[in-house]
Amino acid sequence: MVAEGPAYLLTVTSALTGYEILAVETMQQANRLILENGIDVFVIGIHFSESRALELIQLIRSDEKHKKTPILVIRMLGSNYPVILKQSMNAMRALRIVTDYLEIEGNNYSKIKEKIRESVDRNVPAEKSVSLKSSG
Repeated sequence: MVAEGPAYLLTVTSALTGYEILAVETMQQANRLILENGIDVFVIGIHFSESRALELIQLIRSDEKHKKTPILVIRMLGSNYPVILKQSMNAMRALRIVTDYLEIEGNNYSKIKEKIRESVDRNVPAEKSVSLKSSG
């Protein structure tokens, strides 16, 4: 599931060509999808749905079937608090709440997509990754 605002949704989804993507732009849409089975990784923009990414992470981790599902958080927009965000995400990684955190700035979209793809490929369970690559 990709949870990102419309401005960056195309960048993230194009980075993940070959994966089945369930994209959401609001918390309401995310709430419905979290009830679904079969989500292998969550990709969340830190500024998702009026900066409610932390609320979404908490919701995912409170759902029994997604307690261990990988969560990748991405910051592609500037922030007034980049140091605090990085420290918070590093703490969440250390606690295994968040699986990976990427800070991506600038407009080198091929590099951005490469970083997103590498992180998702690294964190999708091997049996899912193999089946996606062989069918794509």
